[in-house]
Amino acid sequence: MTYSITTSDRGWTDGNIGRNWLEQIFDPETKEKAGGKPRVLLLDGHSSHYTLAFIDYARANNIILLGYPAHCTHALQGLDVVCFAKMKEAWKQEIVTFEDEKMRKVSKSEFTFLWSRAYQSAFTPDTISAAFRATGVHPFSRETITEAQMKPSVTTSIKGCFPLPQPSPVRAVMASFNVNPPTAFAVSPSTHTQHHPAESDDDENLVMLTPSRRKRGLEIDPSLYTPSKRMRILYTALSSTSSGSFLVSKTPLTSSTPIAAPVLEAVPSLPHPDWSLAYGDPAATHKTRQTLQKENELLKTHLKRAHTLSRAQDGIIEGSSATMVVQNMHLRKMNGALYGKETEKASTRTLVIDSSKGQVYSDDASRDGLFEQEERKKALAAVKRSKADGRAAKKEALAKLEEEWKRMKIIHEEATRMWKADCDRLASEGVPKKNWPKGPIRPRKPKLPATLGAVIDEDDGDDEEEDEQ
Repeated sequence: MTYSITTSDRGWTDGNIGRNWLEQIFDPETKEKAGGKPRVLLLDGHSSHYTLAFIDYARANNIILLGYPAHCTHALQGLDVVCFAKMKEAWKQEIVTFEDEKMRKVSKSEFTFLWSRAYQSAFTPDTISAAFRATGVHPFSRETITEAQMKPSVTTSIKGCFPLPQPSPVRAVMASFNVNPPTAFAVSPSTHTQHHPAESDDDENLVMLTPSRRKRGLEIDPSLYTPSKRMRILYTALSSTSSGSFLVSKTPLTSSTPIAAPVLEAVPSLPHPDWSLAYGDPAATHKTRQTLQKENELLKTHLKRAHTLSRAQDGIIEGSSATMVVQNMHLRKMNGALYGKETEKASTRTLVIDSSKGQVYSDDASRDGLFEQEERKKALAAVKRSKADGRAAKKEALAKLEEEWKRMKIIHEEATRMWKADCDRLASEGVPKKNWPKGPIRPRKPKLPATLGAVIDEDDGDDEEEDEQ
């Protein structure tokens, strides 16, 4: 059994490595056994497997190239299904055995030795045969791979949700945020003001300060707020906070943006009312006026305690509901970020080799199409080099014009100085001003020739790079 290790300048496998492997390893190892018959090479869709040199060599040596459909190597590729699974276990065992015996980590110089032992123990004839058999390649079997294994994956960026149903007010606020996205005015820093109740002795008629561009609040009855104004106030309040501003802005979500922690508050230590007073004394049939007055005062005292306790509990519930609303907004933004990742703009390149489905890489149509694609790449590269040369020539010409312009200004300044000196001399000699010489004409800044001025400074933005894995 032979195996080889190579390197690349970029750190990834490329077309040169693929061609060398086909020419120096696969072909010599299989040609004699094939006895002049066609050989089939099964490949995944990596770009190093269908370069023009790779395909030409395969066609010249009677090698048929078959490409797996995309996202199916978990079912069709024997290396993934059988061989690598056993290889991982063998490699782990080699490392554990080495570290137990040597009491140290594996060094780079010892890597290939241990790897070869794991490789030889994993890639046995029985394992390789099992890989072809498990994938239905040899013996060929259409029933080996089920439809469920080839079923397309479903969208993973589903809407995150809470594990329990939320109260109806929370759901109503969440729905309002969904149908009323923030406006540029609401999230603008110029509209951020402090939102706080105006001082009032009557807790039931608190007046809010309305934000304005002049940083000045108007006392308006909250009952007069329109739905759009309420949403604007909510968005403005969030925008004015450091931890909530990103929820209503277009700032992308990152892993460093923590989700708001849940607020778990306990009822503060307050005097509790005597709830038994609500039922009274059923045995008492007659009470004096003085007794009723005392009971009335006692009821008032404990009713105030109940009111204070109820308001504290309402505040805790309100804070918890607000936290759930903020967390829901975070989940919405996270969902948008995941959806954006899954729907990234597809490549606009024309791919002759369609790796999304099974294909014969070595047929005439694929080879001719790939040749035309390579020619287009070369033509595009030539156009870009020509534009780059033109930009370089334009830059050089501009530098020369700038130097020339500086020289012209120095000459003009010197001529102006001498003219002024002549005028001063003539004025001291009493020569009339009409007989003075005219001042030097200010030169015009030189311009580029029309051919250089038309050079495009921007790239076309249609660079094509090889896929890397």
